[in-house]
Amino acid sequence: MRLLVLMVIAACGPPPRATALPELVPEERPPTWLDRTVSLRTMLGRAGIALDTGGARRTLASKECETGPARRCVRCTLLDERDGLPDTAMEELVAAFARYPITLLDAAKIERVALCRKLDTNDGEDEPAGLADTESRVLFVNVRSLLVPDRAGHSIDYIAETAHHEVFHLLDFPAGPRRIDLEWDQINPNGFVYGGRKGDGRPFGFVNAYATTNGGEDRASTFQFLMARGQELCDLAMVDPTLLAKARVVWRRIASVADLAFLRAGVSCAGDLD
Repeated sequence: MRLLVLMVIAACGPPPRATALPELVPEERPPTWLDRTVSLRTMLGRAGIALDTGGARRTLASKECETGPARRCVRCTLLDERDGLPDTAMEELVAAFARYPITLLDAAKIERVALCRKLDTNDGEDEPAGLADTESRVLFVNVRSLLVPDRAGHSIDYIAETAHHEVFHLLDFPAGPRRIDLEWDQINPNGFVYGGRKGDGRPFGFVNAYATTNGGEDRASTFQFLMARGQELCDLAMVDPTLLAKARVVWRRIASVADLAFLRAGVSCAGDLD
């Protein structure tokens, strides 16, 4: 009987410890073109903005192609997966639009963003990096220079700068690009006339030579620097009071439509602009 009791006790001991099975971790796949376009479409969709990309080489034309003048007609051959846009370029665009508060995008009244593999104009100028259709409220971003390796183009991060530049055009011109801006014009030196500057050097009072084209390009270029090259603009403004005055005007106008928290992080001289 004693032997039987001991055997029962032994049989009731703890079960043998099970060997843990390795945890199965799903293999991560890199994001596809579809994934990235969905990310951008979702980001824009926060403000009710549509995204146009290609399919059977679709073309999107500006309103002027129907109503005139012909010299302002713009035709965008829409980008699609076959074009092989570098992945980081799409990511730059997503990050660029992610910075904007919805209040600012709403104020810009952007209806659509169109990604173009080619952007044709009838004005005889070089193919632009981007355009803002102020009537149809379409923001065109041209990525052609990133698709042709042997062509002198822009760096990938310039695609974000283009987007910032065109966003400001749509903020700046709610009633069309011919607006007279006396406050802005009075900041420029006496006798200065837009449109006469040639070359690549930065003139006094401007972020770059392109800003001397007209007042609209000057304001959009200043905003572009605030968004993408904040420290560079601050360094220039320290020794250029005309540029500092222009940055203050752009800063104040942005503050009238959106909280400036999205700008302050990259602009060390924000205190001088308030």
